[in-house]
Amino acid sequence: MSGNIIAIDPVSIVLTVVNLLVLFLIMKFFLFKPVNAVLEKRQEEISKDKKAAEEAVKNAEEKVKSFESQLKDIDKLKSDAITESTKKADAEYDRIVGDANKRAAEIISEAEAKADLDVKRKQADAEKRIADIVASATKKIAASQNSAELDSGLYDEFISKAGEEVDS
Repeated sequence: MSGNIIAIDPVSIVLTVVNLLVLFLIMKFFLFKPVNAVLEKRQEEISKDKKAAEEAVKNAEEKVKSFESQLKDIDKLKSDAITESTKKADAEYDRIVGDANKRAAEIISEAEAKADLDVKRKQADAEKRIADIVASATKKIAASQNSAELDSGLYDEFISKAGEEVDS
C-alpha cells in the first residue's frame, strides 16, 4: 500500500460490484417482485373497474334509450286513447242529442194531436149545443104564432144563448 489515502484496489472494486449485484438481486426478489406484483394486481383491478364502469355507463345509456322509447310509446298510446275517448264521447253526445230531439218531436207531435183532438171535441160540442139551441128555437117557432115581434125575440134569445155557449 502506498501512502495514498484513497487506494483503488481491484479486489475491492470487484467485491463492491459483487455486493451491488447481490444487493440488487436480493432487492429484486424480495422487494421489487412483490411491489411489482401488487402494482400489477392494482392495475388489473383498475382495468376491471374501468371496464365495469364503461359497461355500467353503456347499460345505463341503453336503459335511457329504452325508457325514452317506452315514453314515446306511452305518449302515443295516451294520444290514441284520448282520440278514441273523444270519438266515443262525440258519438254518445250525438246519440243522446238525437234521442232527445226524437223524444221532443214525439212529445210535440203528441201535444199537437191532443190539441187537435181537443179542438175537434170542442167544435163538436159547440156544434151539438148550437144544433140543440136551433132545434129548441125551431120548436118554439113552430109551436107559437108567427109574429115578427115573437120571431125577433126568439132570434135575440138564440143569439145570446149561442154566445154564452161559445164563451163557456
